[in-house]
Amino acid sequence: MSQGTNPTYNGEGKTTLLNMIHSAPNKAELTGYKPYITGVLTSGDATDDAFLRNHLGRVYYSSLHYAGLDSLIGDSVDGSFRPITLTGLYEGTPGGSSGDPHFSSILALLHFDGSNGSTTFTDSGPDSRSVSRSGAVISTTQSKFGGASAEFDGVNDFLDIASSSDFQMGSGDFTYEGWFRFENLDDHRTVMSQWPTATPSVGAWEAFVLTSGKFRFDFETSGGRVLLLSSSTLSTNTWYHFAAVRNGTSCKLYINGSEEASATSSGPCGLNDSINIGRKEYDGGNDYFGGYIDEIRITKGVARYTAAFTAPSSAFPDS
Repeated sequence: MSQGTNPTYNGEGKTTLLNMIHSAPNKAELTGYKPYITGVLTSGDATDDAFLRNHLGRVYYSSLHYAGLDSLIGDSVDGSFRPITLTGLYEGTPGGSSGDPHFSSILALLHFDGSNGSTTFTDSGPDSRSVSRSGAVISTTQSKFGGASAEFDGVNDFLDIASSSDFQMGSGDFTYEGWFRFENLDDHRTVMSQWPTATPSVGAWEAFVLTSGKFRFDFETSGGRVLLLSSSTLSTNTWYHFAAVRNGTSCKLYINGSEEASATSSGPCGLNDSINIGRKEYDGGNDYFGGYIDEIRITKGVARYTAAFTAPSSAFPDS
């Protein structure tokens, strides 16, 4: 190791990072570079190349000690390290952003939050669609997230999201998902659907629990019905997350993040019709959901899950 104004050290060793600085130069239109250090815009000339050279590639430590050396080396080290090994890689956004990168692709987002007995249901998605109700209410008796959920009596309660041509997924990717907790299985229990007639038109779909306790997602195509049936048998009075996803031509059903069924189809899914939550429209007195539903999200053009995953541990983001 040489002494002087700019001491150098050639060799190998180990050190522990006690503090890390995030350095992110950002090229702004026509104004050169704007340097950010740990998320804060640093003052100075935005085109100051010397400043950038002094910060790019630099590793900062509150203290640094090389194994095998007796002395402590300053508060920072400016130089090259070969090889460098970093463990505990951070892949998030500086500042801890937890937003949804696909928020603009959401067709409907319902949290079912509010006071007990409330009859107000809000779509928190980018289009703020109209949601009407028949019997269903907000309940604080059960909740997956947010302290409340939508309660359905299993007899004639349901919600209706106003019809839109946006609901036609075509042959593209999609993700239908949500949380549900059913109380009994004396009939099929529909979580949500677009199935307005007894003879379904191409694009009709439904997500429901059979009396056997199996969960099923169907959609009708010109080539026949695509049917995804869970391998697991579900239990009453238990919260479950479901996700019906298409990625290319690969269609999959997930329950609590586990892949339960798969099929192949590029057939159209979705109708220019309302979306029902808590019933299958054509059935009249049948297939109403009895229990609680929370955190419904429908995403167009995006396959949010393409392999087994950990079920969401918090409410879906609002932006």
